[in-house]
Amino acid sequence: MKYPEFIIAGVHKGGSTALWYNLDKHPKIHMAMKKESVEIHYWASSFRRKGEDWYKAFFKDGFICGEKSPSYYLSKPSMRQIHRNIPDCKIILCLRNPVDRAYSHYQMHLNGSKKHSTPSTFSVGAFKKYGAAGRYWNHLENNILPFFDKEQIMICVMEEMKQDMNNKMKEVYEFVGVEDLNLQPKIIDPLLRRTRTRKEDVTLSRSEDFYRVWSKHTNKLTGSLRDELLERYRSQNEKLFKFLGYEIKEWLV
Repeated sequence: MKYPEFIIAGVHKGGSTALWYNLDKHPKIHMAMKKESVEIHYWASSFRRKGEDWYKAFFKDGFICGEKSPSYYLSKPSMRQIHRNIPDCKIILCLRNPVDRAYSHYQMHLNGSKKHSTPSTFSVGAFKKYGAAGRYWNHLENNILPFFDKEQIMICVMEEMKQDMNNKMKEVYEFVGVEDLNLQPKIIDPLLRRTRTRKEDVTLSRSEDFYRVWSKHTNKLTGSLRDELLERYRSQNEKLFKFLGYEIKEWLV
């Protein structure tokens, strides 16, 4: 029994599930999953009451192991506990244009409640509820960097994954410490994906032909509200760009 070598610690609606599915296809990587979900949330919830042995049972000797819990990056106590117990752990953050991420999160909750979701229904009020997770630099600076060195952190930008998924996966493989085997992801129709239950998704995740990808079919927020929200994130994005050493052009529009 052991701890994982890496954790996908964020963010909700940032492409973390797609990354989980594609990492799990590598024969040298074992990704933790519960019966009903690919998210563990051990370090951020009452699951810690189940104890260390419960958590370690998700990971296999002889593999590079990882888990995904996008709630971790929002919680300084969670990141502190991870560092205290796994100081050499590598942290992966999956990020996307924060306006698109907030709107996607909003859509997910509306769809879950069977309400109709359109760009016109998204407002500044909804943004206040769903937008906080997109203040990436604040969470990185306050919750992660106090415990983990920059070299232990990898940021996967969803827009870059969409443009050149194979090359970006090579970078992820190198970061976690496995050889790139040129695994080719297969496209799953987003409409087909919606016909399955979450349990069926998890069951299919390790079947021979199943991959989840970063869908290019997204419903974007547009118009003056988008411009206003982009401006609200401008300072945060600029600080993150400085940390990365380059500007993410897709986040400017």
